[in-house]
Amino acid sequence: MLRRYRFACVLGLLLSMGGAPAWAQCADGDTDGICDDVDPCTNTSGVTVDNQFLRLRKVMADGLAATRFYYVGSVNGLGNTPVDPLTNGLRLRVTVPGTPERSEITTLDVTLPPGAFDPALNRGWASNGSGTFAYRDSHGIYAGIMRALLKHVQSGELKVALFGQTGFYPLPLTTRPVDPRDDPFTLEAPIAATVVLDPPFATTGLCGEGTLTECRFRNQGRKLLCF
Repeated sequence: MLRRYRFACVLGLLLSMGGAPAWAQCADGDTDGICDDVDPCTNTSGVTVDNQFLRLRKVMADGLAATRFYYVGSVNGLGNTPVDPLTNGLRLRVTVPGTPERSEITTLDVTLPPGAFDPALNRGWASNGSGTFAYRDSHGIYAGIMRALLKHVQSGELKVALFGQTGFYPLPLTTRPVDPRDDPFTLEAPIAATVVLDPPFATTGLCGEGTLTECRFRNQGRKLLCF
């Protein structure tokens, strides 16, 4: 039901104004085009997600979804704020927000739960004690994600990577070339990526957002790369 309301910061409620309908505006504190009441990250303190790369492999014959997922990005602006997925978990959302004319496209919205690695389940987080956290799940219980990595590469910068190979990942496109080629093309609507380090809604402000604006197909349309 929430999808009806996520229309580029407008409520899906028509009001009458002089006999003509108009879209009612909603609160959007971080001006990312998503209403605050459904936005997983409303951080306005300058935290960003940069240097992003998205790869979807084994694109299906209909060209609408893939079965392999890989994402990497750098969360910047955290300062010395501690990050602990063993306690909090991790959420990644990759989507093209909707508009009044077009439904949103959600490629992935996954929350990897907290908890230390459990050999019996073959799932959970481990830490090397120096700010690097690794998640493993041999069964890909959560949206097919089998591995994840959080790594402090320098002060205030955190590398985030997720890999999945048993999921169903809709292609995050609003347009696609008629004949997929190696040439990059600009998206009509940017892909929005949200990293939440205190899921589900970053109540302590540990989250960042960024966009990917270009893609290219490889392998005769079987692989999509976005950046």
